[in-house]
Amino acid sequence: MLDNYRKYKGIEDFLKKWAKIAASNPDMSFNNESMKNAIYNDLIHIGVNKEDTKINLRDTSSPLNFKTNIPYSREVYVDSAFNNWLEYYHNNNNIDVFVSPNWSYFCQFVSKDKSAYTAKEHIKVYIPLDSKHIENGAKLIFDFLTKNNITHLSKIGKNIRFDDIVVRLINPEDAEKLNNFIKNNKYINEGIIEANPFAFHNDKIAMACDGQLSYNDTVAGMIDMYIDKKRKENKLREVGFKDFYSFLINEYKEQFQEHKANNISRKFNIYDNNKLENYKNVIELMIKSQNPNFTYEHFINHYQRCAGINYISRAEIENTNKLIIEAIEAIEAITERFNSQEYGIANVESFVITGQTTLITRKNGLRDRLSNSNFREQVNKILKMNKVTFRQYLNEIYNRQTIIYNAKK
Repeated sequence: MLDNYRKYKGIEDFLKKWAKIAASNPDMSFNNESMKNAIYNDLIHIGVNKEDTKINLRDTSSPLNFKTNIPYSREVYVDSAFNNWLEYYHNNNNIDVFVSPNWSYFCQFVSKDKSAYTAKEHIKVYIPLDSKHIENGAKLIFDFLTKNNITHLSKIGKNIRFDDIVVRLINPEDAEKLNNFIKNNKYINEGIIEANPFAFHNDKIAMACDGQLSYNDTVAGMIDMYIDKKRKENKLREVGFKDFYSFLINEYKEQFQEHKANNISRKFNIYDNNKLENYKNVIELMIKSQNPNFTYEHFINHYQRCAGINYISRAEIENTNKLIIEAIEAIEAITERFNSQEYGIANVESFVITGQTTLITRKNGLRDRLSNSNFREQVNKILKMNKVTFRQYLNEIYNRQTIIYNAKK
């Protein structure tokens, strides 16, 4: 509840701040690119220490005063945090670390496995660290990702903000691994900044999925629209958390469900259906993220829908795992009868593929229990999602349940 209260208060305070700015400056123009950018710049510095805003990780001395042996080159100075990372990962064959001349605001970190690089949708993880911890904290994070062979597409901006470290992942299990690592790492926790209140929170980090867009830029644009609307209606005193999300829900409904308003299309210059769908997904996530009952599993459901992946919930997986224990029982029964473990496995595997119920033994009602459940449907979905064979999945369940069996002589 405390976390939800902090999110609520963070949003409430930010919206009222901009309502006050609008009320104090009646000639100020809202609902335009310049104002959206001003709100964005203010938004990304929520929770950041003022002294940290002076830090430039690209071209000034790093907070740890680290000296590298790499000669000064173009945009990156020899004693900067950027150059520290460039040197540290210089000979690492599992990760590419570079600063692009055309995008020198960021130091980029890309795993050698380019699956995340080519993906159109990502699980976007924001890990905001202060100036004293970002340099070594980044090493801890990317060492962890590299050691665990986690495919990612990541970047660190030159300024300290609540999105200074962004890790893009494509596997929900990898996101859980990273979150657990961050949650249990004392050094990172010492330097973590309050997460973006407008995003979904998973413990101390914020998460989003935004396709080809910027989640925070979209948030800033919607706030700009909202403040402009309240200003024109002379209702700036009504500005607040609940009123803002009522506004979002109404705009979402009119634009994407009733198709009778074009406020969002005009605001973000949307000219094609793919881009419109992208904004629909991002604004939908903005709305969902403020529901206290919106869980990590719901977030992953949203991500996988946006990515075009068939989703299966954790509860469904656990139920399927229980049913596969019955499948193991069937394998053991067939193994005992025919004195062949391979025959037992092959029969159950064939049932999963073909649905032929006679392949399952009637012993202990196993045939009825498996054929009258959603066992086949769920197992096939899990196999497709995880790109594994039935036997690989079966072995995983064996190991997880510490079930070992041998062919009975």
